[in-house]
Amino acid sequence: MNYENTENRHVDAKLKIADLALSLVENEDVIYLDSGTTLARFAAKLAETLDKKKLYDVRIFTNSLVNLNLLKSHDVTLIGGKFRDLRKDFHGYVAEDALKSLHFKKCFLGADAYSTENGFTTTDFS
Repeated sequence: MNYENTENRHVDAKLKIADLALSLVENEDVIYLDSGTTLARFAAKLAETLDKKKLYDVRIFTNSLVNLNLLKSHDVTLIGGKFRDLRKDFHGYVAEDALKSLHFKKCFLGADAYSTENGFTTTDFS
């Protein structure tokens, strides 16, 4: 799936998910934010909350170029790898290897779909 094609779909649901995710973040957390349009909504709300000093000392790791840009004035580390322009993120061996050596208090992951038969799924396996 292409980032631009999904960015403005189901916006109300994405904002509700972002609010719920934000309610789980606490001061001094070390968190990982996956890529995707819902996670970008969350990153924007997190940036706003950090700007207002409602949270402090939150360390953020992400593989998303969009999230990095939204959170760039805060403590954010980009997980590198091979860049996928369609998804605006980094993936592959380098990203996977970096993640193996890191530990997070909370991890926020995106998915492309959910079904009761298959659980959470993605459209991209690269």
